[in-house]
Amino acid sequence: MERRLLSRLVLLWLFFTCLASAQFETQNPLPIKLGYSVKELLEESNDSTYIRCQFSYLDEAWMNVEAEIRVRGGFRRTYCFFTPLKLKIPKEKAVGTIFEESPKTKLVLPCLKSKKADDNLLKELMAYRIFEALSPYHFKTRLLEVELERTRKNKSETFKLMGFMIQDDESFSRMNNAREIERFMDYQALDQSYRVINALFQYMIGNTDFSTVYLHNEKIFYIGDMIVPVPYDFDMSGLVDASYAVVSQVRNEVLPIDHVTKRLYRGFEADQRTLEEIRTLFLQKENEVFAAIESLESYFQDPKEYDLARTYIEGFYDILHDDKKFRKRIAEKGRKK
Repeated sequence: MERRLLSRLVLLWLFFTCLASAQFETQNPLPIKLGYSVKELLEESNDSTYIRCQFSYLDEAWMNVEAEIRVRGGFRRTYCFFTPLKLKIPKEKAVGTIFEESPKTKLVLPCLKSKKADDNLLKELMAYRIFEALSPYHFKTRLLEVELERTRKNKSETFKLMGFMIQDDESFSRMNNAREIERFMDYQALDQSYRVINALFQYMIGNTDFSTVYLHNEKIFYIGDMIVPVPYDFDMSGLVDASYAVVSQVRNEVLPIDHVTKRLYRGFEADQRTLEEIRTLFLQKENEVFAAIESLESYFQDPKEYDLARTYIEGFYDILHDDKKFRKRIAEKGRKK
């Protein structure tokens, strides 16, 4: 059973990595230029309304592309200096560009203007890359080098930032022949192996700011005969340890930890065999996890921030390698509701 599950996961991971290669064909940073009016963005765009922007990307030469943007997100959209965005390119304008297969994409920018802003963003991208190593069902990402021109009150200001783009839900659904579920979901309806992968990953990165039941920072998809959770949005995790991060209180539930860097397993109860199978999967993927981490090392401005992120994941694997720690901190902590 264990060998069949692990083989299936590995084959799926390889298949979907190849399938998505045309869309996010390289992990090299993509230089982009983006310009917009702050007033128009904040006052005229919403979850369904876009505004025009100036957008171009570097592909041997700079390619100017007709595009629109809108605000997105919850906490970050109101708190952050750099607003999270969704980019949309008309399908006919996307033909012949790298956005042809996915004319809609989410753009993640640093939250605040601070010394750690780019490094915090890289640590969040690291979380996506780690999950990509662990599950065939994940949102693809691409690192960006962003030249951002913001106009406010007839004054323009230009910023050089790191950023990344995330595969859109529609693109994910096409790639995986999946259908998104947008309603309350009983955890027992989820495929047990994939919900344990999700929960153990969230514990790995020290994230409590999610809920597969209430669809908080989780997307749920029908894929074949399975219902699969796919996580996103990891800026509140202990791995990132952003200055504004707080312990989650989803549905006003107060958790018994006082800082995001303290891990708390939030997975629902599962049978022991599945827990051990997924534990084995994570152990077998350890080298790939650290390869994903190391792939971003050269982009960090402060080597200490990279070291902190790597050490944090090493702490997780210390737990995973220890039978007693795994039992007490994870296996025995499965929630019943």
